[in-house]
Amino acid sequence: MLLTELLYQRVRELGAQGAVALKPGYVAIHSRASTLRALISASLFPGPDDAHLLSEGDESARVGVGLIGKDTTPYRMLREIGAARHLHHFDPAQKRFVSLTEDDLEIASFLRVETELPTPETFRFFLLSPRELPSQYALSAAPSADLAKADLAQAKALKAELLQTRQFEEAQDKLFKVQLRIQELGEQGAKLEAAEHAVEELTSQMTRALFTPAQVRDLLQRAQRATADEKKHAEQLAELRDQQRKHAAEMPAAPDDLHRDPLLWIGLGLGFTIDALAFLFAKPAIALAGLVPFAAALVAALRWIDAREHEAQAHAHTKRLVDREAAMKKAFADDQAPLQAALQASGVTNPDELVELVRHRDEVGRLHDEAQARLAELRAIPGISEVAAERSRLIEQRQIFEMTVAAQGFARPVAEVERDLRRAMGMLSDPGLARRSSPGVDLAQAPRTILEQAAALVGGSVSDLWTQLEARLGIYLAALTDKRISALRLEPNGTLTAVAPDGRAGPYASLPHALRDLAYASLRLALLERVAQVKHMPIFVDDTFMPLDPAKRGLVHKMLKSISTHTQVLHRCAEPPPAGLADLLVRVP
Repeated sequence: MLLTELLYQRVRELGAQGAVALKPGYVAIHSRASTLRALISASLFPGPDDAHLLSEGDESARVGVGLIGKDTTPYRMLREIGAARHLHHFDPAQKRFVSLTEDDLEIASFLRVETELPTPETFRFFLLSPRELPSQYALSAAPSADLAKADLAQAKALKAELLQTRQFEEAQDKLFKVQLRIQELGEQGAKLEAAEHAVEELTSQMTRALFTPAQVRDLLQRAQRATADEKKHAEQLAELRDQQRKHAAEMPAAPDDLHRDPLLWIGLGLGFTIDALAFLFAKPAIALAGLVPFAAALVAALRWIDAREHEAQAHAHTKRLVDREAAMKKAFADDQAPLQAALQASGVTNPDELVELVRHRDEVGRLHDEAQARLAELRAIPGISEVAAERSRLIEQRQIFEMTVAAQGFARPVAEVERDLRRAMGMLSDPGLARRSSPGVDLAQAPRTILEQAAALVGGSVSDLWTQLEARLGIYLAALTDKRISALRLEPNGTLTAVAPDGRAGPYASLPHALRDLAYASLRLALLERVAQVKHMPIFVDDTFMPLDPAKRGLVHKMLKSISTHTQVLHRCAEPPPAGLADLLVRVP
């Protein structure tokens, strides 16, 4: 479990309201407010003394903690003093904390299952009080004769209640797990259903589309270049028509008919006349002179033929220009035919509108591919196909557990029943003894108590724990006692013996006050380190080591920093640690 924030409102010594953001590692809280430890304890474990400890009679005080469990989801535990707790969880969709449950039994089950939070008595191992050191607590003077006599009948009834309560809490745990699994399956089913619906909707849109993906790409290219193509076509037509106009202006006039040319007839007349005279006078030489008029007639004929040839060439060029214009118009119309057909089919009037329409179709195709990929990813989750069947089965199980819980009705906390059972068996003389923060403590047996707590947390015997602890404890002792104590030895009766470097030994309880504090601090820190390697519970050090001299307090800061590599350490200290040592330094009133 990791604490992410402390929340308070109208809490004694802490002002009107506030929120302290926390983080993993070693967090130093520079504050003189002695209620911070009670704030954490009251948020996680409501008790009858909370109003007295926190609110100075103001029952409207509110406390809360932010925490993260095994599922890495952020939660908030909020509580108004004198009222029930409220469990909230962070909803990523709404980006805020929303209520999860207000049922105290469900909250207790959640804390056991999701955060592995131990009982209040056990959790005190992680809450170091200001009166933790031996020099800070008074010796217990309560003689064993003052213990209440055992009430066997009541003890038997309480044992039965304890068994029933444990069965009830087990049913609560199972119910909570089933509810979480149903919620998880519901979310998975909803995601799968949403993905399938998205694919169906996008497939339907693609089915209704007018064009295939290949047509979409082609039309998009045509529509994007339509304006440029039209401009280029217009420029080519204008250039061709300029050529036609220029050619028309240079077009030669049509030649007159050959028979209208006087030179032809004059030449022919003179030639025939001269030939007739030559024949008449029998003078062939005169006939040679007739060739000259005939040459003039030939020139007239050749001139007419050349004019007709120029005219034919001009008409042929004119036809070529006309044919070229028709070919250009036909080619442009053929190239634009798919685009015009698409415009008509889409009901739009210009290419820009078609581009938007085609891009929408292309976007639908992209979204369809993404939706299919998401659906394939969800279907690849193991067991996703059995979500509906498993959810139905779990709903039936939930109904069974709910009926079991409803049949029980109400159960007291296990810790309260166990406390009453110990009292009934004569193990407690004062009903409020288990709840007092500073009971009388036997100096000789105090280390044994924390050793037993640590052994229970790591799951082993005290002797096994001590074997695992000795080497590391020696390092702590050497650093804090300046090697005045080289080791602590656990005796069969549970007491400790301090061993000096020269081999001399003496009872731990008989050490001088300052040295005994250092030995106890070494043992407490070594146990915290060992337990933190197994149980990742946040450790709250409530200005515990203030009675030590400044040099030793600096060493303790470094040791707590080392322990924070295994779990979160929150250290309320009246004086801040050396600069740069803490992972986070916050200041609270």
